[in-house]
Amino acid sequence: MTMLKSGAMIGCFISLWLAVCVCAADANAQAAPLFSFSDDFSAAALKPEWSSTTTSLAVNVAPSGQRFLGRAGGNDGLFNDTVKLTLTGIPATGVAIVEFNLFIIRSMDGHEPFEFIGNGRFRAVSTFSNIKNSFVTEVSQSYPWPGSPPLTGAQGVETLHYSVLNLSHYSDSTYHLRFQVPYAAQANSITFQFSMSGLQDITDESWGLDIVSVVIRKSD
Repeated sequence: MTMLKSGAMIGCFISLWLAVCVCAADANAQAAPLFSFSDDFSAAALKPEWSSTTTSLAVNVAPSGQRFLGRAGGNDGLFNDTVKLTLTGIPATGVAIVEFNLFIIRSMDGHEPFEFIGNGRFRAVSTFSNIKNSFVTEVSQSYPWPGSPPLTGAQGVETLHYSVLNLSHYSDSTYHLRFQVPYAAQANSITFQFSMSGLQDITDESWGLDIVSVVIRKSD
């Protein structure tokens, strides 16, 4: 009788272990992306998925040596520009998880909107400020919520080593942004748009993109 109970217990443990393994395998299969794209701009030539109707694009190099997406003919980044990332050969439906580093360069003061549009439907707008709190206490930015103090949520400050024209501002700040965009693709392609407006001079206010990744997973 004891042997029967022991055998039953061993069988139960084996069944439970197999069930856990099957569940883990299913979870891994579901977690596997259907499509992925990434760009850290380490290559000299820009990938063909990038385009702009406002400027010619190129890989810029910050004074720190950091490479990122900016305008051709300089290393100050982007200005009042719109940049598009177009991906083809994607699943007809899914959820696109878009992540990237946004560089806010020089004298941004929280009034210049950055806009992200996913597949023409998803839209997010935020402002960012590099103003030093010790100079102006009443300024704010809308990221991550309206009325936030300057540099709220920044992952790095003055890491690009740009020179500043206005000593009341930090030279640059870095934000890691992440958006989840459900979509139904047209002709098996999807477009993500990044833009900024209201900048007064590219040598005083500019921006850039780095470490961009898009992972598409099955819709729930």
